[in-house]
Amino acid sequence: MAPGPVLALKSITKSLYDVNGRTINKDIIVLNSVDFDVRKGEVHVLLGENGAGKSTLMKILCGAIPADGGHIEFNGERVSVSSTLKAHSLGVRLVAQEFSLCPNLSVAANIFLGKEMKSRSLRSLDSAMMEKEAVIQLDRLKVEIDVRTVVAELSVAQQQMVEIAKALSMDPQVLILDEPTSALADNQVQKLFSVLRDLTKKGMSIVYISHKLNEVFELGDRITVLRDGSTVGTVEVSELKGVDELVQMMVGQKPTII
Repeated sequence: MAPGPVLALKSITKSLYDVNGRTINKDIIVLNSVDFDVRKGEVHVLLGENGAGKSTLMKILCGAIPADGGHIEFNGERVSVSSTLKAHSLGVRLVAQEFSLCPNLSVAANIFLGKEMKSRSLRSLDSAMMEKEAVIQLDRLKVEIDVRTVVAELSVAQQQMVEIAKALSMDPQVLILDEPTSALADNQVQKLFSVLRDLTKKGMSIVYISHKLNEVFELGDRITVLRDGSTVGTVEVSELKGVDELVQMMVGQKPTII
């Protein structure tokens, strides 16, 4: 019998909302009673076409916007994720498509932004210690970047890895990765996948969002598909017959063969 989920979103609903998450049109449903859960030590892939509701669901999970209905459970207990700080306290971290790095700060400063290490006197930042720890975080990702480099001088791919290192530095229980390989070369993707497999073996749970269906079969354990704001279904990757089955779940019809 499979263990209970670390995290569960149950019957989540959300109507059309503004940039602050406030409902602006109750007649336009963005999420319609969506269920989604993540088990300990698994990669659960969230799939759906653009506009399916994936980003809205993750914003609710991360406390960026409120749901109109439904609830969230963490380790079997119902919780209120009213802010990103609350999500962080529960061990949920998101690496979004839009980077949250400060381009004028160093790699080390970015990784520890908001959780800076202080000297023993507490009167100044311990830059040497932050740089040392930043190297350790990047080593986890098998990436070589000078942690004293200003982020603006890095490539997009390097910035992506710094963003992931920043999230991992908090030792999350649930790590959400939204299109993490969009800027990575094939060899970098394989390095990242190797790291993610190691993390799940140590008990971390990963929510993985991608439009690259080949990644689903290479990395995922389970898949949940959203379509038009509703849950189409959740399946084990090992039970899938191929990409065509996924495409049919996503678009509602068999792919056309030309």
